[in-house]
Amino acid sequence: QRPTFVFVVCICASPYLPHIMLTILLGYIGAIVASIFFGSNYVPVKKYPTGDGMAFVYVFSNGVMVVGLIAMFINGEAIFVPTGLLGGSLWALGNLAVIPIVKTLGLGLGQL
Repeated sequence: QRPTFVFVVCICASPYLPHIMLTILLGYIGAIVASIFFGSNYVPVKKYPTGDGMAFVYVFSNGVMVVGLIAMFINGEAIFVPTGLLGGSLWALGNLAVIPIVKTLGLGLGQL
């Protein structure tokens, strides 16, 4: 019990407490926004004809890339992470499966 109490006292007495609280608040706000808007990017798949989905995946992937470039320029630094490249490639391959899944199962079951 003693080390936990000492740790809590050290955190509360820290001059970085406002920064820590702001970081936690921004994390909660980001989680709330993500939980509200997650999956809404696939709504056009259900409403409009998409054919085999290749054009949708191309436009969707380019949109993700442009948003990433804008975020990189706003942040002011370019960081290349090979695992990020692998994750993005796997995400793009997963997006290829979205069209037949949403057309077959629907948007709600397709998200599961």
